[in-house]
Amino acid sequence: MLMNCTDLEKLGVEMESPFAKEWDKKNNCKDTVYSIELVS
Repeated sequence: MLMNCTDLEKLGVEMESPFAKEWDKKNNCKDTVYSIELVS
């Protein structure tokens, strides 16, 4: 999945919620988050 997240702190809170952790466990999901910054 690709998405534009403007608040990484809120994303982290949601990813650590009990609901998200249980969903990940049931669906054998491992979350990987990358942050890309423009280099000019």
